Amino acid sequence: MEGFTLFIAIIFVVFGVLQIILFFKVWGMTNNAERMERTMNILVKNSNITTKHMCREEYIKSCDYSLESKGITYVVEGDKVIFSDGVEGEVKQIKQSEYYSLCYFITDDNYKLIYDNEDCMCEALHEYLTTKNILENGLSQKLEYKPEQ
Repeated sequence: MEGFTLFIAIIFVVFGVLQIILFFKVWGMTNNAERMERTMNILVKNSNITTKHMCREEYIKSCDYSLESKGITYVVEGDKVIFSDGVEGEVKQIKQSEYYSLCYFITDDNYKLIYDNEDCMCEALHEYLTTKNILENGLSQKLEYKPEQ
């Protein structure tokens, strides 16, 4: 009987040690959850919930290339974008929902560059028309474009 009691005591000790280890693991995970919650709160604060994009001011601050930082404004009239420095380009919009639409333009080498908001697309269009560089900021897809005959 003494051997059985010793065996049960060893199992209880191992079980107790494992419970203590588990306690500290769960405690560590709650710290990670708090850090994730703080990060998510910052992201939600800087985003526009209806379109799931950064608000315009935060976007301009985070952007490497910004028309506003260069003093350039633009007006979108239908399928045409007119920039204040005299550059003009053609764009299209793909309406996906009431709150969200994608914008795209076609490059000279027949690529369809789809951007997830109008600001990104206009900045990319201006950069492409002036320097032929493709901006990656806000680029959703780059597809090969085949004109309809």
